[in-house]
Amino acid sequence: MSSVRDIRFWTTAIIVAVIVGALASAAFVPVLALLVLSGVVALVALHPRNAVIALALASPFYDLAVIQVSGVADIRILEVLWAVAAVSLMWRISSGAETRFVAPPRWFTLGIGALAGWFFVAALASGAGLRPLIEAVQTGYLVVIAYLVAGVVSGTTSGELLRWLRPWAVVMSLVLLLSLGGYVLGFVPVAQTIVKVPEMSVEYAANAVLVQDSGAAQVQISRLSVLNLGPVGTAAALVSILIVALAFALSDAGHKSARLAWLVMGSGGLVLLLTYSRAGWALAIVAAALLMLAARSRKATITLSLFALALAVFGSLPSVASRVEDFANVGEGSYQAHARMWVTAAYMISEHPIFGWGPGMYAEEANAMDINSWMATDISADQPHNWLLEISAETGVVGGIIVIALVGTILIYGWRRLKNAQLPVLAVWVATGAYVAMNLTLNAFRTEMMWVWFGAVIGFSAWQSQVDTTAAPEEEDSCAS
Repeated sequence: MSSVRDIRFWTTAIIVAVIVGALASAAFVPVLALLVLSGVVALVALHPRNAVIALALASPFYDLAVIQVSGVADIRILEVLWAVAAVSLMWRISSGAETRFVAPPRWFTLGIGALAGWFFVAALASGAGLRPLIEAVQTGYLVVIAYLVAGVVSGTTSGELLRWLRPWAVVMSLVLLLSLGGYVLGFVPVAQTIVKVPEMSVEYAANAVLVQDSGAAQVQISRLSVLNLGPVGTAAALVSILIVALAFALSDAGHKSARLAWLVMGSGGLVLLLTYSRAGWALAIVAAALLMLAARSRKATITLSLFALALAVFGSLPSVASRVEDFANVGEGSYQAHARMWVTAAYMISEHPIFGWGPGMYAEEANAMDINSWMATDISADQPHNWLLEISAETGVVGGIIVIALVGTILIYGWRRLKNAQLPVLAVWVATGAYVAMNLTLNAFRTEMMWVWFGAVIGFSAWQSQVDTTAAPEEEDSCAS
């Protein structure tokens, strides 16, 4: 009887009923896929706290699996699972069944609430219809993710996190190696899995490897993507992941963790190199050097020397050298395309400075403006490739101020509490800052991974505060003796 009153029971039952109801006259493979999905939904509903950790680790692949309904709407499977986890976890917290969730600081809750609220205000003020409202709901979904991750991480021990990270490191390495294999053969192994509900067909879409010219010598480079992330998105995800892996490799977290960390770094470092992302390379070099200097150990000194040697070797490769040469060429295609996008965003901000054009409306409006079309005329300006310009153009200067204040406060708050933490914990802050910086040249700020990092910084900050509080009396006792 108690299970019937549990909201998790009804959440699971409704979702399973919808999925099973779509199985009429279906083939075996789609039926199997949807049955597996039903099982996953049930597990998430029954174990929401563990699900939050698992979904946070899966956040780099936010767009991998999609349910397409009649060609009208796309539902990403990760969105469904996050929603189920949120409802189930909040139910358990309110009923007292979950006691290991530590509510984030009030300023954080108010800050993410203000951001989500302003997105709704901008959506309504724009008068642009349904698209801005959908984007506002998406923003609300993202801030809920940050809240959940912050609360769950705060109540999780280091041993529990290690038990999650070890198998995840193996899976991540296999994904990276699979992508490298596809790169050698000239295709993306699995770009996206699409489950079409009405026709009940499952298709696997594989995108071709991006090939472009680079450098004054016009050297052709083939840019690697991990699954469906694209080269720049892959670089952004990898830079932050590799920072944490490097911290584990340099710390005394145990031989098994160190070996797995080196496995992730070896496969991920090669993938990052082959993305040919200049911003990714630059951020990875700076972050890795700072982390190795912060470690202050003999192992870190040796690693830093090998790191410098590897940079010299790879820098001598013609393809890498030609891509590095593009740094100094402001007439290069990427610079031109970005300049056009940024100028368009600046114009949009000047036209609607208070409420903006509405969330998601940059892509709708920018191409029609045709601003500075002499720059990279073959590249559309549907993405400003800068998170701050995008938010300011779509939600006005007020939206830009709110997001700057929120992100800045998160980073300052995290630094004050994590600067003296163990290296893997400090690396979480560095990884978050690196991901924010990468989003000055791409549009992944409003995806799950960014908000998972924000939640992790808040969660680990609370975690570290508890560690410091516990350690303080011991230090006093030792001094007294």
